[in-house]
Formats: sequence, structure tokens, C-alpha cells
Amino acid sequence: MNALDGVPFKVSKGFVMDTEPHPVPELSVPDCRELLLGTMYDFSLEKKALFWVEAAIRGSCSHQCNDLGIASAP
Repeated sequence: MNALDGVPFKVSKGFVMDTEPHPVPELSVPDCRELLLGTMYDFSLEKKALFWVEAAIRGSCSHQCNDLGIASAP
């Protein structure tokens, strides 16, 4: 509750806004499964970067060169 509730204020007509409601836009939201599958990330670039860093630290390729290494995130 505010201390000024119910207190009438004089406001110039330039500040008065139209109170007519605007039309509501129609929205269509796809299925949740479709949304999740569309935003799934595979971390392939991160896997390659980790493999390259591990290979540079070890000095030689202990895995097969097409192996992507361990994922950095779930």
C-alpha cells in the first residue's frame, strides 16, 4: 500500500494515454519435444579442442586421431 493511494493529481492532457486495449497477437508454440530437439547442442567443437590440447600436452597421439576425446559438459 502506498501513502499516496487515492490522492487525486492534476496531470496535463499531453501525459494522458489512450486506455483502449490493443489486439492480442496470435502465437503458436511448437511441441516441447520439437523445441528441445531443435536446441540440443552436441559439443563437437569442444570435444575436438580437448583432444587437440591433450595431444599437444602428451606430445603424441595416444588415441586414434579421429577419436573426439571426452565431452566437456553433459
